[in-house]
Amino acid sequence: MQICTSISSNFSHFDTVRKKNYLRREKELIALGKQLRSIRTKKQLTMKELADMTDIEHSQISRIEKGLISTSVSQLFAIAESLEINIKELFEFDIK
Repeated sequence: MQICTSISSNFSHFDTVRKKNYLRREKELIALGKQLRSIRTKKQLTMKELADMTDIEHSQISRIEKGLISTSVSQLFAIAESLEINIKELFEFDIK
């Protein structure tokens, strides 16, 4: 029984490490945020205006643009629709 518990703990630790490495795609989130900001400013919209159009909190838009959070696909669709772009345009960026 001790062996099973030890193996289970090791897998649990591996899953935690894997999730941290794969789910927190910092460079990609920053690039997505910069792309969103670029599109938004080209459309001459403030974050507040985009927030009102999408029913997403202004602070949430700010965190997305700064690459601080990973947002939902539903929110990305709402943002793209409000910006009158195809959602794929949000992902047209190079990762550096």
